Amino acid sequence: MNSGATRPEILDAVRDLEQRLDGRRSVEEEVAAALTRARADAAGVVAEAKAEAEIAAAQLRRDIDLAADREAERVLADARAQAKRLAAHAEADREAAVEAVLRLLTPPPRGAV
Repeated sequence: MNSGATRPEILDAVRDLEQRLDGRRSVEEEVAAALTRARADAAGVVAEAKAEAEIAAAQLRRDIDLAADREAERVLADARAQAKRLAAHAEADREAAVEAVLRLLTPPPRGAV
């Protein structure tokens, strides 16, 4: 099993392999650290997006509530105006009815046919 390499050459080859192995371990550690940082960054981005979405949803709910309040106020104002118009018509009808009853109850003048 003698390949013809000398002991110092074999030791150099072993050191070279150890350095390569250490270099690969370093790279693996860097990659693992980068993945950990990327996961943390992604979690932060997701949390920030979630917070922004919750703020936007709250604003949307407020906007919807305000729009509903404005619409309710408009409908109420329309109903009040309609009620006033109906009351005015009812008053005019009442006055006309009173006049008609008074005409019926008032005897015709003497000599009128």
